Amino acid sequence: MPAPTRRAPTSLARSTLIQMGVRIGILIALTTLVSYVHMFHTLREEAIQQLARHVAERSQREQAIFMLAQDNHALLKKALEERIRAWSQRDPEPLFESLFTWWPDGTIRSRAEGFDGTRMVGLFVPPA
Repeated sequence: MPAPTRRAPTSLARSTLIQMGVRIGILIALTTLVSYVHMFHTLREEAIQQLARHVAERSQREQAIFMLAQDNHALLKKALEERIRAWSQRDPEPLFESLFTWWPDGTIRSRAEGFDGTRMVGLFVPPA
C-alpha cells in the first residue's frame, strides 16, 4: 500500500505574511472607503455652497432688471399723467376729425390721405 502523500507544512513566515497581507488589504480598503466618503461629502458641500452663491448673484441680477422696469414704469406713469392733464385742457375734436372720417354707412374710419397701412394702424368703428 502506498504511503499517503503528506502536504508540506506551511512555514511560519508564509502564514505570517499571508495574515499581514490580508490585514493590510483590509486596512487599505477601509482607508479608501473613508477617503471616498470624506471626499464625497466635501465636494457635495462645495457644490451646494457654489450653487447658493450662484443663486444669490442671479437673484440680484434679476432683481436689478425688475427694479429698472419699476423705475421706468414710474417715469412712464408720470409722463402719461402730464400728457393727459395737458390734453384735458384742449379740445380733441379738431385733431380727431383731421385723422378720421365718418362714412355714409355710419362707420368711422381712418382718413385715406396720409394713411399707408404699412406703418400705421387703421381705425374702424362700426355703427352704433
